[in-house]
Amino acid sequence: MKRSLPAILLLCGACDVSEPEDVRGVEPGEATEADPLDDTSSNTYACADGPAFPGQWVGTVDPDRVTTTPYDFDAGIADAIAAMDRGSFPVEITDAVVANYTERDGEIDTLWIQDGSAGLMTYNVSTGLRSDEISPGDTVSFTISDGTIYFGLPEITGISGDITVTGSQDVYLVDGTAEVVTTETHLSQNILAYGELTADEGSCGSARCFTFSYGENAHTIRVSEGLNFKVGDCIELAMPLGIYFEEEQYSVDNNDWVSVY
Repeated sequence: MKRSLPAILLLCGACDVSEPEDVRGVEPGEATEADPLDDTSSNTYACADGPAFPGQWVGTVDPDRVTTTPYDFDAGIADAIAAMDRGSFPVEITDAVVANYTERDGEIDTLWIQDGSAGLMTYNVSTGLRSDEISPGDTVSFTISDGTIYFGLPEITGISGDITVTGSQDVYLVDGTAEVVTTETHLSQNILAYGELTADEGSCGSARCFTFSYGENAHTIRVSEGLNFKVGDCIELAMPLGIYFEEEQYSVDNNDWVSVY
């Protein structure tokens, strides 16, 4: 079975949920070229030469706003995930860091936030924000009015009132090339990693899936066919970690998140 992004659908008790339908496509586009960086990788496969962490290229994140130190504050994300498990709302999010986002026609389509406990994303809910109003590293506060855990992926599906930008922090990036990356620890958190596409897993919905081998990890990455990636390509990514049927997966919803080096 070819793996694809765990699409978040409107839930219904009578629906067949044996396998998530693939509805999240990526528009074809050009991958951003990586900056030439130092060779410090200890990888033993073909893409041993790679950029030094945190490097000069960090996708949509401003390189001047990057930290390798995990957050140690509580913005309410753990409480929000627990509420999704119970179905108990509302829950307040206070000064969470914007980790990443996707946009559509200048509006924020999906928002990822982090605190010291976990990462969390929105899905199919209006954020009321435009991409020129917010950046990774900004802190935000808002009220979650609804949410769900869909095939292992916690999602905010309702927001009451406005999202307020309250300040700024550096953006924490997990060094995926040096760490063992798991959904238990890193789900919906930004991962910065470089490595090799070591296998073609075939089509997955409107995209194509590859095995991405980096450091001690080998996970599926789902990319637009328009990126024209192939087995043997050496890539760097800076993007949130997703999940599909309890397995780690990267879904490139923004072509700026990946680069060939």
